[in-house]
Amino acid sequence: MKGKPLKVIGSAAAILALVAGSALAGPGGFGGGWGCGLGPVIGQTLTPEQAAQLQKLRQEHESRLAPLRQELWAKKAEWRGLIADGNPDPAKALGLQREMLEISDEMHREMVEWRTKMLDLVSPPNNN
Repeated sequence: MKGKPLKVIGSAAAILALVAGSALAGPGGFGGGWGCGLGPVIGQTLTPEQAAQLQKLRQEHESRLAPLRQELWAKKAEWRGLIADGNPDPAKALGLQREMLEISDEMHREMVEWRTKMLDLVSPPNNN
């Protein structure tokens, strides 16, 4: 008899976690977190030329990020494998972590450059 209330509470908690998780995921199951969206130009009225230029900028940005993402995923997989080994080499683990941070920094620099180019494209010139 004592086990039944625990099962009910556990089941309710599991259902709540599933519902809350899907609610937080956002439309289509994708979170509203970091991404390659066009945040700086949301709400802007764009000319067809600006829209085409933005699309080109995004494609260029994605083509520069794709190999960096692949490299980062490969390093993460290597790091996880090393850690899962049970007796990882601390120097190698730290080296892999540094490499992952360098790749991540490069990705962030690319993102800042891309966003700056987008803003330059849609912002009116400053006549000061």
